[in-house]
Amino acid sequence: MEPMSMVAAALAASSLAGTAMSASGQIEAGNAQRAAAYENAVLLEEDAKQSKISVADRISGYDLIARRMYMKQRAGAAKSGVDMTGSPLDVMRESLDLAEKDIVSMYRAGEYESARYMRSAEIMRRTGSVAQAQSRWAAAGTLVGGIGNLGMAAAYGKSGFGVDLGSFLGLRSATT
Repeated sequence: MEPMSMVAAALAASSLAGTAMSASGQIEAGNAQRAAAYENAVLLEEDAKQSKISVADRISGYDLIARRMYMKQRAGAAKSGVDMTGSPLDVMRESLDLAEKDIVSMYRAGEYESARYMRSAEIMRRTGSVAQAQSRWAAAGTLVGGIGNLGMAAAYGKSGFGVDLGSFLGLRSATT
């Protein structure tokens, strides 16, 4: 094999190797994006669980405080001899009703926050899967483009060293 033919072979092999490496890198990047997105999704799901636990703790503490306040008011009223009918009782009941509404509001806010974390986790997973799929399409495009470029050079042109790549690769005769 003459030196120029060896150079052409090396260039063709180098071009194919570079194309393959680029495509491989794109796939690996997509895989890494997916893995990171899935890890972030797991963290968001954990945040959703912690949100529910936190709300349950806050509700429990608030409920305990509200009930203690009600019992203190009742005990204070009974100790002072106030009749536990009518306005005093209505005020205490209203306080308990307001506390219960606050508890319902806290619960709903906690559920909303938890659901928001779960939706974000799902979006994160979908984003990772899309990134992975896009990387594979990009890698396929890189492979097709790289092989196409090499084929065009072989079919129509000469290498930078004056070697007819088409003839060298057997795609056409040297006299064409």
